[in-house]
Amino acid sequence: PEAGRDLYVHGNLEITADQTAKNIYIEPTASLTIAKGATLTVTDTLYIRSRGTQVGQLLNNGTLTLGAGKLLYTHQMAQKNVAEPLAVPFDCTLPKTAGGVACVPLKTRLQAETGKASGNHVVIKKYNGATRANGWDGTAAALWDKLSGANITLKATEGYEIVSGSAYYREYLFPLTYDKDATAATTANLTAYKAPNTAPRNIGWNFLCTPNTSNYSQSITLSPSDQKYAFIVRYAADGAFITSINMGGLDIPPFTPFYVQVNGTGENNQKVVLTYTDGAPAHLRAPVQAEENPTSWASITLSDGNAADQTTLIICNDHQDGYEVGADCEKMLGTTEVRPQVYTVAVDGLRAFNALPEATAATPVAVGYIAPKAAELTFSLSEDFPLEKIEHLYLSDYETGTVTDLISNHYPFFTTAGTFQERFALYVTYRNEVSTEINSEANTADMPRKVMKDGQLYIIVQGRVLDTTGREVSDFE
Repeated sequence: PEAGRDLYVHGNLEITADQTAKNIYIEPTASLTIAKGATLTVTDTLYIRSRGTQVGQLLNNGTLTLGAGKLLYTHQMAQKNVAEPLAVPFDCTLPKTAGGVACVPLKTRLQAETGKASGNHVVIKKYNGATRANGWDGTAAALWDKLSGANITLKATEGYEIVSGSAYYREYLFPLTYDKDATAATTANLTAYKAPNTAPRNIGWNFLCTPNTSNYSQSITLSPSDQKYAFIVRYAADGAFITSINMGGLDIPPFTPFYVQVNGTGENNQKVVLTYTDGAPAHLRAPVQAEENPTSWASITLSDGNAADQTTLIICNDHQDGYEVGADCEKMLGTTEVRPQVYTVAVDGLRAFNALPEATAATPVAVGYIAPKAAELTFSLSEDFPLEKIEHLYLSDYETGTVTDLISNHYPFFTTAGTFQERFALYVTYRNEVSTEINSEANTADMPRKVMKDGQLYIIVQGRVLDTTGREVSDFE
């Protein structure tokens, strides 16, 4: 950077000594890091730019001085009437409204200065979890409330949707007041939206983002709550939804909202606190705990060789067949035209994570998938999930009559484009030598576990990691 000149960051730039620039533009996919002990002074404006789900990142380990007090988050769009996710880590008051629609200033590639706000160009909507809990009819538009009126404020860490009314390039500008301390926030308040006689898969959904301006890879917990896991559902760049547990091992980009479903233990619409926790939980997405009824994880991946999706059976006799908030997670289907999508099929909907008792998982569970085009796809066992008591994980292909144990084999197959829910089923068998009556933490901790890692099967017993030949593995992580 040079004083009095603009700086455009296209890659990964680290500031290690005191520097000054007039304007700084952090482009989508780029990152700017201020090292500890260094000071970066921006005499005019710092721009953090985004496009689709790609976003610039600011990691401030030192000191950031904004001479004009300006931080602008920008969202670039060039498609008309296409909704995209939007979120900010600090409160943002929109400058104007016009035509009853919340508006922000905009500029094009050809404009040197900010153009006038216009209600014909942008609509911003807020996700409505209460509507979903109170008899939602399945219409996507019904879940979004258009913001209107004067003095609209986008709340920090809440998720929104932005729709451009222009087919031309637009860069919408969101003025923020930078607060380094806020980026270290560890909690967020969610609402456990409930309603009488509502399907459990629809209650308690919130749309939020992290308070960070850089990638976030820690885990989250919910309290007070009787749910066992916190599921995170986020957008992928290709329009799909990716679902994971507790955010361990998963980077969430800044300014990027994600869904969390919560189940309060008290009255309707109870507040639940989400806590960000240092480090990833044990065993990445699937923390294993000593428990009376051990949990086994039958997780499979569907891939076309370039992109992939996962679905998981969470098998434990503490679970029931119906939807349980905090144990099951509904499958959200994206609009992707490139990524295959996979899920299990239940009576009351589709599941990304399907919690079942052992007896149910031992009978065929329907597996559905969406193929965006005719292609060869492959089913395989997902890594990093503990198999625990599972001996075999069978995939049945009713079209070919083939049954494959995914623990030891992949299953490639050809498919036409479309949605299919009757071709495949998944079921497990259990090891005979393991009792289903585990009644002490010591027994549970000593029980051998199977884990797939880097395409290889390992056995973990009493803290030792063995390969399938019985040899101990010393560098297993």
